Amino acid sequence: QVSNGNVQQVPVTYSFTTRALTIEEQFDALVSELETLVDDGKLPARMGNSLINRVQRAQFWHDLGYDRFAIMNLNIFNRIVTILENVGQLTTADADNLRGMADDLIVSLSN
Repeated sequence: QVSNGNVQQVPVTYSFTTRALTIEEQFDALVSELETLVDDGKLPARMGNSLINRVQRAQFWHDLGYDRFAIMNLNIFNRIVTILENVGQLTTADADNLRGMADDLIVSLSN
């Protein structure tokens, strides 16, 4: 408060620095998103586990240095997500999010 009893407002500025996720963090985030969808009942566990296995296969190939095979597995992942969306196992929003995460990984692996 200032001396006359009025409250003085002072502008506050925040600054955040963000960094791009590493490829490993992107893989982990995609698996985590799938686990969340299963836990929330938005994706049947059997389908979720199948997609998680596909992502883990892609990460396995990346860890071995074969990014081309990792990308192939992520493209298959995207096709399966689209099928699950088309048959009503995933909402369009959830499918778009998963494909977006996989596409970001594909871009990272392509660089």
